[in-house]
Amino acid sequence: MFITEGRERGIDRRGASVFERGDTIVWNDQHDVAFEVMDRLRKLMIIVPIDRIYNAWPDLVSADGLHFSRDHGFGALLAGYFEILSQQVNTLSDAHTSLAVEAGLDLLLRAIRSKGDDCSSDRGSVLFEGIIRHLEDNLRDPDIGSNGVAAAFGISTRYLQLLFAQNGTTLSDWVRQRRLDRCRMDLETRKSAESITDIALRWGFNDPSHFSRLFRRRYGTAPRAYSELYSF
Repeated sequence: MFITEGRERGIDRRGASVFERGDTIVWNDQHDVAFEVMDRLRKLMIIVPIDRIYNAWPDLVSADGLHFSRDHGFGALLAGYFEILSQQVNTLSDAHTSLAVEAGLDLLLRAIRSKGDDCSSDRGSVLFEGIIRHLEDNLRDPDIGSNGVAAAFGISTRYLQLLFAQNGTTLSDWVRQRRLDRCRMDLETRKSAESITDIALRWGFNDPSHFSRLFRRRYGTAPRAYSELYSF
């Protein structure tokens, strides 16, 4: 969105921001963002399929929007380009409009990349911590997987995979190990009326035989034998 006249307030989970003439704003419409018109308003809108952004740079789009002020850096370059485009768009043929929009998007993507590079490490670390908390809270869900987690955080599955790779694992491996850890702790305090299968199902293992093989591979003993070590 490029503001050609007036002012608008954007409100998301982080609070409110005011957008003025010459500002460029990027956001993911899968997330809750409200807009309030403050003055007589005109703006140029370009709608881009999210898959195209992910394919360009899998780690590009976060859950939060980006605001490029007209006053400095890439924001000034974007303001110059989109100002001219907004003035000329109605006089261009469809083919020339497409070319002009493509050039603008290329500039915009590079601006986003430039801003993202400044804080990508910290942002990735904070995001990964949030994903880990989400997984911890949903370990009992047998259907938890990359697609659902990526959608919950507004990122691509490719970027999700990259975050886990940077931490030396995969999402599925991390979930499997944490579930096994939870099962191990429950086996240590298992009551006689509770079966091994009950514990496996509680932590998302739908196949008791598969669970037993995984447990033996990780801890060197079968679940029942492990539990008996802690029985009195």
